[in-house]
Amino acid sequence: MHGLTPSGLFAPQGTYAELRPLVEHGDEPAIKALLGMRKQNTACDLRPQQYGGGRIEVEFPDGLRPISAPLHLATGLLEVILANDQNRQEEVFLRVSPLTEAAWLQADPALLAGSTIHCLPSWHFIQETLEKTGIAPPQEWSEPGKAGGFEQTLPEDDSLALAWNQRSDALVIATALGASPARQAGHLAESVDLAQLAQTADAWKWEMGSVKDF
Repeated sequence: MHGLTPSGLFAPQGTYAELRPLVEHGDEPAIKALLGMRKQNTACDLRPQQYGGGRIEVEFPDGLRPISAPLHLATGLLEVILANDQNRQEEVFLRVSPLTEAAWLQADPALLAGSTIHCLPSWHFIQETLEKTGIAPPQEWSEPGKAGGFEQTLPEDDSLALAWNQRSDALVIATALGASPARQAGHLAESVDLAQLAQTADAWKWEMGSVKDF
């Protein structure tokens, strides 16, 4: 999944891997060249930084909330245990595709149907910071109970989009970067074959181990 990088921080060829040895050796001229630094602009912090593009919040019915989340290290499956004050418990499962810009939350159809999905671009939390770097407000869309998302444009870099699609037993989340990202992410969230994604994830070489609880 992608984040937002304020424009102009790196020269086109720059990467963090290239930056690290320069910082370790104190090579200031090379650092400035790699970062493509310009004259100081008091309205824009030119230090390398990255923000998350946004987040998805799932509001479960009947006051259900996460109380435990065992991560199965051999499969990459996150098992989320939900509970409420009336001792009701439910389970949902979160998986991430290792090869596709998609993740999905598997849940009981009745539980998912009673849940509310909130898609929140980072703009809602750090608007002032983003405005200082010349970033415009995101374009958002929502069909409650069906689909939604946002597209965040950047002054000099590729646009980022996040889309979600609610199926009977799964909430699918997809991201895209580049040309027409909203269309790409929306199409992926709506059409991706979850059975195939699960099969690929099952075969992927995740970190070996048993279970780590959060």
